Amino acid sequence: MEKSIYTAEEAANCLKYFKGVEYKQKIELLPGLAVRFQDAGHILGSAMIEVWVTERNQTLKLVFSGDIGNAPEPYLEAPSCIPESDYLIMESTYGNRLHGDSSERLSKFKEVINETFAKGGNLVIPSFAIERTQDLLYYLGILHDNKEIPPVDVYIDSPLAVAATKIFRHSFKYFNQETQLLIEQGEDPLNLPRLHFSITSQDSIALNEIKGKAIIIAASGMADAGRIKHHLKHNLWRPESTVLFVGYQAEGTLGRRLVNGEKNVTIHGEQITVKAKIENIDGFSAHADQKGLLNWIRCGGIPAKGIILVHGEEEAQAGLAAKIKEITGLDPLIPGLGETFNWTEVGMARSAKQLPVGIPSPADKDEKITKINQYKITNKQLHEAIVLLKNKINNFSDRETRRKDLSIALQEVLDLTQLVDNKLHVNKQ
Repeated sequence: MEKSIYTAEEAANCLKYFKGVEYKQKIELLPGLAVRFQDAGHILGSAMIEVWVTERNQTLKLVFSGDIGNAPEPYLEAPSCIPESDYLIMESTYGNRLHGDSSERLSKFKEVINETFAKGGNLVIPSFAIERTQDLLYYLGILHDNKEIPPVDVYIDSPLAVAATKIFRHSFKYFNQETQLLIEQGEDPLNLPRLHFSITSQDSIALNEIKGKAIIIAASGMADAGRIKHHLKHNLWRPESTVLFVGYQAEGTLGRRLVNGEKNVTIHGEQITVKAKIENIDGFSAHADQKGLLNWIRCGGIPAKGIILVHGEEEAQAGLAAKIKEITGLDPLIPGLGETFNWTEVGMARSAKQLPVGIPSPADKDEKITKINQYKITNKQLHEAIVLLKNKINNFSDRETRRKDLSIALQEVLDLTQLVDNKLHVNKQ
């Protein structure tokens, strides 16, 4: 049995080396190195960071954006505007996309709920445990208070989401002023009269007996793992139920397949015919879209020396870079894997790529494929490769079954099956 990289006890012990700081508090870490955190408006507690580096009597100010929030967001402050930077290192997740009209998401949410309950079914929502789940509670509270939806049982079936919601409730001082005013008046923006938290696996299994008029929110947001798969298994085949996606669904995930209209899917090794209605509401994303990213640059002022784009797919980075150059005149730098940048008197200088050990470069991959294609692959070689793969899977299964909880081993083997099914589906397209 392989040894874990670290234990839960070791993870807990490392917390003593963490030190919490407030937003807007400038801290000197070392002589010549100071930092300050600013509210990123992405999720509660998210932060941008200003970094001042002083060398040879010259000071350079770098700003790392982190994930930039999709303002305006419920109960969160807008992303901080940070002026007078030399370089911005900023995310580009939605650099080539625009979200839908945020004012329409609440009315669409109401419509989906009422249509589902009129049919007598359940509304199943795959959701990320942190921030997205709490956003949904906030909007459900608004619809409930305005009597725009009927009284409804809402189940949060994710231990992480339950824990995160409790932390949110103890962190009201980081909410925006509007929400803090509501709290002072006795309101709880994250509470509902018929809100239930499912902690144990028994709690989760019990939800499978609910046949209709309930909202079940569970992780993961892309429906590829976690308790949500059980709820999909028990509701996808029911025409009266609805599955609502409220976030981005990556290529190859179960969520993407359902959003794309797949009518037969495999969950835990069982084929499920999709008869439930599949809905997708854009606009719930916690990331700023292209317009929001450009507005963030404008609100702090154009950096003196340059912009470096990170955290985005190639098309998103290219689209954002073109827009930035159009409005600022700056030509953003887009780092490649393994690349580093050095600050010189004339600006940022790229260094040669140094890939981590074990990661082949694109050229190495191309060379390997070329060598393979130079030889005729025989049926015997293919058969030997398949046998090797089978042996590795059997060894994995044998190792896992030595665990005390065989359900974990079974779940991981089923997840491997799901991975192969997804791969087969992608190859068919």
